[in-house]
Amino acid sequence: MEKIETKAEEIKKEAETKDAEIKDETIAEILPKKVSPKKEKIKKNKIYKRMEETKESKSASKKGFNWLKIVSVAFILGCILGLSGTAFYFYRQYKKAITTQNITPNKEEQAKKEAQSITETIGQFM
Repeated sequence: MEKIETKAEEIKKEAETKDAEIKDETIAEILPKKVSPKKEKIKKNKIYKRMEETKESKSASKKGFNWLKIVSVAFILGCILGLSGTAFYFYRQYKKAITTQNITPNKEEQAKKEAQSITETIGQFM
C-alpha cells in the first residue's frame, strides 16, 4: 500500500514539473479501490456463474455424445442377447433331435427282443 502511495506522489510531482494536471483516472488506476466484502462476494458469484454457464454450454455438446453412447451400448447388448437366444434355441433343437434318434433305435431293439422272446416261448410249447 505504501508503494502505491509513493508512486502516486511521484506521478503528482512529475505532473507539477511539467505543468500538467493529473487526471483522477490515473490515480484511480494506481490506487486500489476499497470494496466492501459484500460487493466482492457478489463479483465472485457473478464470475462463478459465468464460468458455470460456459461449462454448461460445453457440456451440452457432451450430452449428445452420452445419448449416442447409450444407444450404441443398448444395441450391442440387444445383439448379444438375440444371438445367445438363437444359439440356445438351436442347441435345444439339436439335443431334441439326438434324443429322438436314440429312442427310435432302442424301441426297435426292444421290439426285436420281445419278438425273439415270444418266439422262444411259443417254440417251447410246440
